[in-house]
Amino acid sequence: MALQGIYQWFRNDSHKGSSNTKGWKNSIRHNLSMNAAFENIERETSGDNTKKSTEWVLKESAVRNGVQPTTRYRKGAGARRSKYYQQTRSSTLQRQRSPLTSRSASTIASSSDAPYFYPQVE
Repeated sequence: MALQGIYQWFRNDSHKGSSNTKGWKNSIRHNLSMNAAFENIERETSGDNTKKSTEWVLKESAVRNGVQPTTRYRKGAGARRSKYYQQTRSSTLQRQRSPLTSRSASTIASSSDAPYFYPQVE
């Protein structure tokens, strides 16, 4: 589908498209370009014009498996945060399993006052 067609769909079917600002258009372009499920294909227009038309299409894998969130495909800060969280969470769970803890791991993991351990810098 051409980008203008996507814009038109948002204008007709979304409250975001009715906004007078252009921010929603930037958001659409950003999400299309960041999400690995979408592919940008250039097609030449018919006629004397040598303009190229760009169409966005779903990759075959996205048709089969669905479109995943864009953050799943990003590298950088989001990936570092996720990795940091996993390491911190893993470290916390190991401490909770320690025989030195006063409460069981299941009690700590389910309580809202579960401790958060920052990794030690050496």
